[in-house]
Amino acid sequence: MPFTRVSILKGKSSEYKKALLSNVYLAMRETFNVPEDDLVMVIHEHEPDGFLYSGNYLNIDHAENVFINLVESPKENGSFGNGVAQYAE
Repeated sequence: MPFTRVSILKGKSSEYKKALLSNVYLAMRETFNVPEDDLVMVIHEHEPDGFLYSGNYLNIDHAENVFINLVESPKENGSFGNGVAQYAE
């Protein structure tokens, strides 16, 4: 179950945010074989003075302003509801 958290600067339209999440979800489905409807996503919006990052790191230009951090955990560590770890043995 991917839990996706997206941080952006405040001020984007609802349409922009919906398109952003839709495209991230599509990329995850295509790249990581995320099942259809396995969807939990949130957007955190930040004021410009609360969102600081360098424009370049490891000689990589951050022109796209996209950072991806994948943290994997065994699927048996999750619960999809009812207080049950559905994939635990």
